Amino acid sequence: MPYLVKFERVGRNHDVAPLNVVGDDPNEIAEQIFRYAAPKLLSRDVDVHVDLSDRTGCITAGFHNAGNFTLEPVQP
Repeated sequence: MPYLVKFERVGRNHDVAPLNVVGDDPNEIAEQIFRYAAPKLLSRDVDVHVDLSDRTGCITAGFHNAGNFTLEPVQP
Protein backbone atom coordinates (compact mmCIF):
# COMPACT_ATOMS: atom_id res chain seq x y z
CA MET A 1 0.00 0.00 0.00
CA PRO A 2 1.35 3.49 -0.80
CA TYR A 3 1.66 6.08 1.97
CA LEU A 4 2.70 9.71 2.22
CA VAL A 5 4.93 10.14 5.27
CA LYS A 6 4.55 13.60 6.84
CA PHE A 7 7.27 14.49 9.33
CA GLU A 8 6.75 16.66 12.40
CA ARG A 9 10.54 16.98 12.38
CA VAL A 10 13.75 15.06 11.74
CA GLY A 11 16.35 16.02 14.29
CA ARG A 12 16.21 19.78 14.70
CA ASN A 13 14.78 20.32 11.23
CA HIS A 14 11.04 21.07 11.30
CA ASP A 15 10.85 21.73 7.55
CA VAL A 16 11.21 18.22 6.13
CA ALA A 17 9.59 17.36 2.81
CA PRO A 18 7.05 14.50 2.85
CA LEU A 19 8.18 11.10 1.59
CA ASN A 20 6.27 8.61 -0.57
CA VAL A 21 6.71 5.00 0.55
CA VAL A 22 5.14 1.72 -0.51
CA GLY A 23 4.73 -1.36 1.67
CA ASP A 24 2.45 -3.56 3.72
CA ASP A 25 5.01 -4.49 6.37
CA PRO A 26 6.07 -2.00 9.08
CA ASN A 27 9.71 -3.06 8.76
CA GLU A 28 9.67 -2.48 5.00
CA ILE A 29 8.25 1.02 5.49
CA ALA A 30 10.65 1.74 8.37
CA GLU A 31 13.62 0.88 6.13
CA GLN A 32 12.50 3.38 3.49
CA ILE A 33 12.05 6.08 6.12
CA PHE A 34 15.43 5.22 7.66
CA ARG A 35 17.21 5.67 4.31
CA TYR A 36 15.56 9.08 3.96
CA ALA A 37 15.97 10.36 7.53
CA ALA A 38 19.36 8.96 8.65
CA PRO A 39 21.47 11.28 6.45
CA LYS A 40 19.65 14.26 8.01
CA LEU A 41 20.81 13.29 11.53
CA LEU A 42 24.20 13.58 13.23
CA SER A 43 23.81 10.30 15.14
CA ARG A 44 24.81 6.96 13.68
CA ASP A 45 22.51 5.12 16.10
CA VAL A 46 19.24 5.76 14.22
CA ASP A 47 16.16 3.58 14.45
CA VAL A 48 12.68 3.98 12.96
CA HIS A 49 9.50 2.59 14.52
CA VAL A 50 6.28 2.30 12.49
CA ASP A 51 2.81 1.54 13.88
CA LEU A 52 0.55 0.76 10.92
CA SER A 53 -2.56 0.39 13.07
CA ASP A 54 -2.24 4.01 14.25
CA ARG A 55 -0.48 5.18 11.06
CA THR A 56 2.18 6.87 13.17
CA GLY A 57 5.82 6.41 13.93
CA CYS A 58 8.94 7.85 15.45
CA ILE A 59 12.63 8.15 14.80
CA THR A 60 15.13 7.63 17.60
CA ALA A 61 18.78 8.58 17.68
CA GLY A 62 20.48 6.87 20.58
CA PHE A 63 18.04 7.24 23.45
CA HIS A 64 16.59 10.50 22.14
CA ASN A 65 13.46 11.16 20.12
CA ALA A 66 14.65 12.48 16.76
CA GLY A 67 11.23 12.97 15.22
CA ASN A 68 7.66 11.83 14.75
CA PHE A 69 5.65 11.25 11.62
CA THR A 70 2.27 10.19 10.32
CA LEU A 71 1.41 7.93 7.39
CA GLU A 72 -1.42 8.96 5.12
CA PRO A 73 -2.74 6.34 2.69
CA VAL A 74 -2.45 7.38 -0.96
CA GLN A 75 -4.96 6.17 -3.49
CA PRO A 76 -3.20 4.63 -6.52
